[in-house]
Amino acid sequence: MAKSKPTTAVTTITKDFTETSKEKAGFGKKVKLDFGTDGVIMIDGTGKKIAISNDNHDADMTVVLTVDTFTQMGEGKLAGDKAVEQGLLTIDGDLSLAKVLEDTLSGN
Repeated sequence: MAKSKPTTAVTTITKDFTETSKEKAGFGKKVKLDFGTDGVIMIDGTGKKIAISNDNHDADMTVVLTVDTFTQMGEGKLAGDKAVEQGLLTIDGDLSLAKVLEDTLSGN
């Protein structure tokens, strides 16, 4: 798959994810956040520890959304189910990974 340079916003999100997930164990799957032309974030949980990158590879679950939608969700202004209902977010693949993703990326 093509490798493209992520925007500053996606780079910042990637750094945040790297920090919040650095001590978390892998979960056996790969998840991709696809921000369209802004770039992608790959969350690789197949190893002992989670690896975060901007490499565009196949994943078990792909979440397609904009940086704006992601930001609104992160700020608590938009719930994930509402984003799906409004067509602002789509999920392809293993839907059971949505909860794993939320737990993985939370600061807890």
